[in-house]
Amino acid sequence: MEATIMTPQEVSEYLRVGVRTVYGWIKAGELPAIRLGKTYRIEQADFERFLRRRKTVRRPLSWQRRFDSAMDRSQRAFRDYLISQGYDPDTVSDEEVERILNA
Repeated sequence: MEATIMTPQEVSEYLRVGVRTVYGWIKAGELPAIRLGKTYRIEQADFERFLRRRKTVRRPLSWQRRFDSAMDRSQRAFRDYLISQGYDPDTVSDEEVERILNA
């Protein structure tokens, strides 16, 4: 499955913060990112986890851990399903994933 990828600029625009703030979160290890040469890319799932962790009204940490664990298992199961159906999860397009899910 192809993950949705965001640039630090897109994250900064979405959150309406400076791009330097986003780079600060990345360098501090608060926002996981993939380094590509001199640039970074942020996976949607990591961005969503980052936002959940920063929520001022939080669910109990034990609930959040169970939720994150369930999401990870679900993503792995769907990846395994794609492989079993002959798809390469790293190259399948979003449109193809939508077609598979809605079949």
